[in-house]
Amino acid sequence: EQTTVTVMRQDIGLVDNDGRVRHDITYESMTQTSTMNGKEVPIPSDRIAMFDGKVFTMWIDRNNDVVDVVVPEGVPLTAEQAKQMMGSLLAAVPRQAIRVGETVTKPFTMDLPVPGGREAPKMTATTRLTLTGVDGAGTDRIANFAVAVEGRLKVDAPGTGPAVSIAVGGTGTMRTHLLSG
Repeated sequence: EQTTVTVMRQDIGLVDNDGRVRHDITYESMTQTSTMNGKEVPIPSDRIAMFDGKVFTMWIDRNNDVVDVVVPEGVPLTAEQAKQMMGSLLAAVPRQAIRVGETVTKPFTMDLPVPGGREAPKMTATTRLTLTGVDGAGTDRIANFAVAVEGRLKVDAPGTGPAVSIAVGGTGTMRTHLLSG
């Protein structure tokens, strides 16, 4: 079992002349624990530390699609991989009206980076967001969501190598400012 807790801050800019909005996503902290057969498995500290304080900058167009991403130095992702990842995160945010207690389900796919130029395995998943309440009033309202993710990663065996099939799942919460998104 592996548990990852990520605290991110998202700063949103104003609409530019092309109708795009800049989003700066800062990884403020990340912790990870892993156990196997009830025993803790050490995780290399550099695996998590590479994200500490890093800022991904992305631009979202009028259709709420991620059109460009700048990857911070020292992060082993290409701009296209980051665009897929960030687009998957934003794809989960409901863009239609829903009521408290209702659930929105969003599928997504993402190519995972692999070293050595091999074909990237594809993760498929579904995110379920349930609106649990709305806080605040007027233009300062916050939507609260319960989030559940279920997915799968399957890697076919190259030649005589082993095949891998991994189930991915997690739960959490998300708060979204209704006016700014």
